[in-house]
Amino acid sequence: MHSPLLILTGNALPSTLGFADSLAKIGRNETVIIPDNEPSRHPSVANCVYIDDARARKNGFFNSSPLIPKTPIAWDKAIFYLTTDYTTFDYVWIMEDDVFFTNPRVCIQLLEKYRSDTSDLIVRNFFLRDQHPNWPHWHFAAQFRYEHQAGGFLPLCRLSRRMIQLTSDFVREHGSLAFVEVLFPSLAVSHKLKVKIMSFLSERRFHAGPEFRRLELLQLWRDDLENGIFHPVKSDKLRSMGYLGPSRWQRYFCKLIGPFLTRRAQLDAKLRAKAYPHLTESEMLG
Repeated sequence: MHSPLLILTGNALPSTLGFADSLAKIGRNETVIIPDNEPSRHPSVANCVYIDDARARKNGFFNSSPLIPKTPIAWDKAIFYLTTDYTTFDYVWIMEDDVFFTNPRVCIQLLEKYRSDTSDLIVRNFFLRDQHPNWPHWHFAAQFRYEHQAGGFLPLCRLSRRMIQLTSDFVREHGSLAFVEVLFPSLAVSHKLKVKIMSFLSERRFHAGPEFRRLELLQLWRDDLENGIFHPVKSDKLRSMGYLGPSRWQRYFCKLIGPFLTRRAQLDAKLRAKAYPHLTESEMLG
């Protein structure tokens, strides 16, 4: 099955370009960077597709994240691209640029893990409105019936072609997109699509905030799926470690004293894990 990987970014920084090129060299999935702003530099192996604001807005592709003052953003442009200029895929992976992999091989392992999976939506977590009634973003789901309203965490996700088609239908009906963290989950419920949870992405290493620090990343550095994926990592210098790797002394230093210096971060992670629902692997709706 053809499943390209789209990397969304505001500006195509060196770390994003470098990681995309590394993936394009070793993986079977086509890698495409979708920048919000016109890039001054382009990757050497991966593809880069820029869509200007006016074109996306004219066609109704805006409002994908009402939490961000600017619209459209890279999310809007990616969905527009998938409905107009790139329509031959079976599934598509979408990753925001602050998702961090300890090396490109870990990302490839993730893509391969689900290559034959037929789920329409693969996400970090998924919840219905009654399961998480105090989530602050339910008002963005007003276009859906109460029993169809659902949410999820989407810095890293996979969508089926069917999901993208339904999203395009939503734009034609409503004139714009809606917050993607309610749009895709709610479309899945209302159309009885198949949803799967990426259970190996623990709350310890994949959450909304705070941002990971260098010491915390180095302490947890591993090559397996559970430890190799982090979010959020905003620093361009830190993200470059994803394809360059840390030095030997950094690994040794953090192995010795890292646990003593990151106790507070570990406690915060445990509190985050209690605050967010996490359903079991392989949820099927309908």
